[in-house]
Amino acid sequence: MGGEGLKISYGATSSVLNDRNRYPTFYRISQSIKISYLVLSKMIKFFRWTWVGILSSDDESGDEEVQILTQYLTMNGICVAYTIKIKYVSLRSLDESEKINSQIIRKSSAQVIILCGTYSPFLADQLNAIRDVFSDKTLVVGPAFASTNSLMEHHKETFNGSLALKPSEFPVPDMTSFYERFQTINHPEDMLLAHIWLVFLHCLARDPGMNELHQFAYNRTLHNCTGTERVTDFYNFKGIGLSDRVYKAVYLLAQALHDLHMSTDRWSTDKTALLHRYRLQVITLMDKLQIMVLKSDSIDRHNPQCSQ
Repeated sequence: MGGEGLKISYGATSSVLNDRNRYPTFYRISQSIKISYLVLSKMIKFFRWTWVGILSSDDESGDEEVQILTQYLTMNGICVAYTIKIKYVSLRSLDESEKINSQIIRKSSAQVIILCGTYSPFLADQLNAIRDVFSDKTLVVGPAFASTNSLMEHHKETFNGSLALKPSEFPVPDMTSFYERFQTINHPEDMLLAHIWLVFLHCLARDPGMNELHQFAYNRTLHNCTGTERVTDFYNFKGIGLSDRVYKAVYLLAQALHDLHMSTDRWSTDKTALLHRYRLQVITLMDKLQIMVLKSDSIDRHNPQCSQ
């Protein structure tokens, strides 16, 4: 539908997108981040934790989430001891950045640290590099990080014993049987499958260059595999991940288009009028079908004074 066409997101959580005047044709099937941090703040209050630190990504999402999280924490009588934004720095400055972050965490008496913002492998590696300072702390992980299976798999020491607020997941119909059909023995020319087998099972690929690069980069020995292994047996495929939300987004649009097809006057000769009516009807149907999300009240309450 062009630049002003209908858009459906399966992952966007920014509260800015709630503005229907600015984004009249934008839809999403994930809740606003406000809902997540409302729940998270109440969970922290339940455990009677009143002094916390916040670690976030140094980007727009991190800024917004820190602001929302801080407001909800303050509403629940919880004080923020410090906020650290994990910055993207050059390798030359990496050690100094890690040292500064570690010192801030060690000097604070806050025993609970909340992780929020945008997940990235760089940020995960940064946290893993200073994992020693988390040994006597409780990490509380926000939705973006809790939904990333590889984070927990590759950094078990860092996140062992942490609390995670993870969006609810529901199995997608027939998805397991769909995945089970993917085996390298059935798709020998599929380079994506070959790469997946190489990374997760350390199987030799048909491309010698790929094997050599992987062994050099990760210092791992590769071996021959039968090709009958199943994707569903891999750790990273145990969780539902984003497939549930992607399925809902596609289903939502398909249902709207189906309803439109059943109700449109397909015999009309005025193509311009038909196209205009088509656009309006799709938007109307999407409004009806969109999964309802909770709306947060504006925050306007007394903030207690926080002091250590």
